[in-house]
Amino acid sequence: MTSPLKLRQVLGLGLAGLGAARLASRGGAADLELVARATRGLLPGGPATMLTYNGRSPGPLLEVNAGDQMRLLLRNDLKEPTNLHFHGLRISPTGSGDNVFLCVPPGGSTTYAFKLTADHPAGLFFAHPHHHGHMADQVFTVLGGTLLVRGDLNRISEVAAASEAVLVLKDFASASAAVTAEAGMGLVINGQPFDPDRIDT
Repeated sequence: MTSPLKLRQVLGLGLAGLGAARLASRGGAADLELVARATRGLLPGGPATMLTYNGRSPGPLLEVNAGDQMRLLLRNDLKEPTNLHFHGLRISPTGSGDNVFLCVPPGGSTTYAFKLTADHPAGLFFAHPHHHGHMADQVFTVLGGTLLVRGDLNRISEVAAASEAVLVLKDFASASAAVTAEAGMGLVINGQPFDPDRIDT
C-alpha cells in the first residue's frame, strides 16, 4: 500500500527532477550545449525509449538573463534530422536565431546564436524541435525543455524572495496502449511517472 503524497512532496519532485540539470549563463553570456539522443526511461505503462536532451526528459532547465548573448550548440545523436524552436522568445526567426528551417542532420551539429534584448520580458519559455515532418513525433516522445529568462520582474522584492519550482507536465498514451485519449493517458512531472490518486493536499 502506498501512502498519499502531500502537495509539498509533489513540488519537491519537481525540484529533484531538475536537480543539477540547470544550465545557466554567466557574466552576460550563455554558452550552452544540448545533445539530442534516444534514452531508455520509465513512462506510465512501463519502460520506453524517449528522446531526450543531455539524457534527460525534460531537458535541462536553461537559465538566462535579459541582455545575454546566447550561444547554444545543438548536437544531433538521433537517427533523424532535428532542430530547435525557442517558443515565446522575442528573437529573430532567421539566420542562427529562432530559425525553424534550420536542419541538423543525424550526427551533425549547429550553433544557435542570438542576443536577448535588455528589456526582454522575464518568464518561462519552451525549447523544442520544430523540424518539418519530425516535430510532432519528437515532441510527443518528450523531446523538449524549459528556458527561464530572468529580467525586471525578478528584481521585485516579493518575487525575488519567493520560493520557486519549475514543473514540466506531460501527458501521453502509456507505453502499453494505443495513442488515443481512451487508451490510458499517462502523466509525468519532470519526466517521472505520476499517480494523481496519491496526492493529499
